[in-house]
Amino acid sequence: GKWNLIYSLCVKTVKEFYHIVNEVNSLYGKYILNQSIAAHAEVEIISRGYFLQKAGIGTTWYKTVETSPLDDEDLKILSVMAQHARMPSTEIAKLTNLTTRVVAYRLKKIKALGIINRFRLQLDVKKIGMSFYKAVVYIKDYTPSKNNALKQHCIAQGNIVHYEQKIGPWMLELELDAENYESADKQLKMLKEQFPDFIRSYELLLIKEEPKGELDLTKMIA
Repeated sequence: GKWNLIYSLCVKTVKEFYHIVNEVNSLYGKYILNQSIAAHAEVEIISRGYFLQKAGIGTTWYKTVETSPLDDEDLKILSVMAQHARMPSTEIAKLTNLTTRVVAYRLKKIKALGIINRFRLQLDVKKIGMSFYKAVVYIKDYTPSKNNALKQHCIAQGNIVHYEQKIGPWMLELELDAENYESADKQLKMLKEQFPDFIRSYELLLIKEEPKGELDLTKMIA
């Protein structure tokens, strides 16, 4: 597609974001011919309904930004889970020098606060004969009702797994699984035809590789 590399950042402030982007540009600027920056506004994470030949189920990643009360023991537990999300409480207890009962109690509290809101299977879709695509979508004449109608339609498709509303050169990104580029492009063309008063145009990108690091945000919590 048009873009060769996409990377995401989690930051606390715009200034922090500015410094990181400038650092990347200073280190690798000679390899960058063009770049665009977009910020997440709201993300709908959607289950892969196509496994059951059903519609997906959408869950909003976050609705508000707020600070929850976490102490050192909570952060120890989250730091371990950032690397091994399904680790049993007994093993977490050994690594954090806490008792199993304390770990179980604190995990229950962390879930109740909404800090952990779901566990999600991360698939290598190439091994099941599919490919992973991102669509950069340019919209026009935005209204909440048009946006909601498109979002619900995407959830119903079963193979669209992210509906990402943005602030930037484009206002929407879709992530989807498809058998090949032609079928993904056909699906996007149909979306454009079904929502002609909302979708202006789109760019379809094949994600060839998605390296997965361990995202441990506890290191960012002062």
